[in-house]
Amino acid sequence: DLFERKGVRYWPTAANFVLFHPRDGKTLTDRLKERGILIRPRSGPGIEGSVRLNLGTKEQTQQLIAALDELL
Repeated sequence: DLFERKGVRYWPTAANFVLFHPRDGKTLTDRLKERGILIRPRSGPGIEGSVRLNLGTKEQTQQLIAALDELL
């Protein structure tokens, strides 16, 4: 829901991670790292500039969503 509201391209998955393409992956990665949240830059055919985030506990996921909602 967050990515759709923010107009962020993402790849739907049933796994415990999400791959998405923010406007500025480097800045987003750095700003989340400042908050103790790590995401992984990814590259490859069709996914250049994308980042991968793994989901953790319910509390960690809520913190991640709140941070992404603010930063995206």
